[in-house]
Amino acid sequence: MRRILWRSSLVAVLAAAGAVVPPVSADASPAGLSEQRRLADRRFVTTGDRAYEVGAEDGRYPATGWHIRGEMGGFWSPPIKLLDGLWFAVDGQWLSGTRFTSGNGFVQLEMAGPGGSRIRRTDVVPDGGRAALVGLTFGGPARRIALTVDAHSELLSAYPWGWTTPSQETVNLPDTGGFDGRSLVFRETAAGERPHEYAAVVGSALTPDGHALGPGHRGPQDPAVVCPVADPAPPRCDDGPYGRGTGGRLDYTLDVPRTGRTVWFAVAGSDDGVAAATAESRRALRDPAQALARKVADRAGIAARTRVDLPGDRLLQRSVEWSKRNLADSVQEARDLRVFASREGTRFPPPGRHR
Repeated sequence: MRRILWRSSLVAVLAAAGAVVPPVSADASPAGLSEQRRLADRRFVTTGDRAYEVGAEDGRYPATGWHIRGEMGGFWSPPIKLLDGLWFAVDGQWLSGTRFTSGNGFVQLEMAGPGGSRIRRTDVVPDGGRAALVGLTFGGPARRIALTVDAHSELLSAYPWGWTTPSQETVNLPDTGGFDGRSLVFRETAAGERPHEYAAVVGSALTPDGHALGPGHRGPQDPAVVCPVADPAPPRCDDGPYGRGTGGRLDYTLDVPRTGRTVWFAVAGSDDGVAAATAESRRALRDPAQALARKVADRAGIAARTRVDLPGDRLLQRSVEWSKRNLADSVQEARDLRVFASREGTRFPPPGRHR
């Protein structure tokens, strides 16, 4: 059995998400590229070198992709998927994006809350770790709010696909959910010729007031519309036919001062068990604001390496600038991979028995 470190790119994913070339209608500014129209129809990708997130620009997570139908979105840390999605509610109202901004190494959503309040959501995936960070910024006035966080797991490997032999219909196993006193903990375990322990941990540095576990917990996408294996499919689905995930909820009471407050959450995972996933979560939550600042500085440094001035075509000029950022975002790393010849998806040999 050979084990390798794999580095590849998400250029194809970025193109499918509509992120490589900025749309003509978008608002270009030094802070990023913003859009307010048809957010539910637009996809975003935010990446680090060991994890990435794919969702819709309104803050939802529609079923996406065809290799494993409906399962290519959500939170991933190659070679495994972690979550279908992560949703937030304030005082019982699920937050919905009204303006989306793609920045230098991060994305932001302006979200509508109860009573006309506005909440800013910032998603960033720091390099070097297997975790994504999501920050919620609440402005004044001073008040106390109830914050609810829903997470739905989908721990599965990137291969086999939905149509291979075998397929995810038989290989993907049911997830289990738990709570460790601060975070939701999801597991998929298997023995036999392909033993593994996939894990995802969702939580904050804060201790929640309460939690719940169960098969749903998809925020405003609950109950889920499940795509069939074959077409025709509904105009929009929430899960694919191979989903075996489970869900959980975290409840918090937050005091927001008149100057505002930011609360950070981490989605972390590992294909090496719960302890490794928990360590990734703790590392990511150590200083989220600094992790965001480092990511922005890194992307600014990459952008400054070359300058393109096209007075006759500013859209093309911006496209070149964003292509540099997307190329930097497209680098992915996975470790301890098992390599084999699938023979166009017809073989899935046990570890250690292939040549």
